[in-house]
Amino acid sequence: MLWIGEAAIPLRNITLVNPHIAKPDRWSAAGRLLMWLLGIVVITALELGSSGGDLRAGGSLFVLLVALACLLCKDLFARGKPVLAVETAGGAQLVVTLPSLDELQRIAGQIVHAINHPEAEFTEIVHQYHSNNTNNYGPVVNMSGGRGNTGFKL
Repeated sequence: MLWIGEAAIPLRNITLVNPHIAKPDRWSAAGRLLMWLLGIVVITALELGSSGGDLRAGGSLFVLLVALACLLCKDLFARGKPVLAVETAGGAQLVVTLPSLDELQRIAGQIVHAINHPEAEFTEIVHQYHSNNTNNYGPVVNMSGGRGNTGFKL
């Protein structure tokens, strides 16, 4: 039995163990950029219309452009996050994230060894960590829906 957080997975139901670097979705960042630009154009048009075409009222436009540039840079230059994806025969996927890909590869090797040798046992305790620069609440994330699921972004 493999325990990931509160989830218990029988080893015979595991179909994929994949340690890898999850790269940020840059296409999604580009889509958000276009949405922000459209919003800025609408706000600028409303501001120019309410001021009678006076371009001196563009202070909020400058603030929005600076905010947009900061958000875009944050999304485009974000680094990938090491994850260990465990997929089950039912299509559910559980993800463990740690700072080190090497440690995740070692854990994946232990899981594969336990699948191939049912008599083998191993215990690996991954402590939950908190950081101000992560968007998850610890090392374990539960997903359902299989490979194409876009409900969780690292």
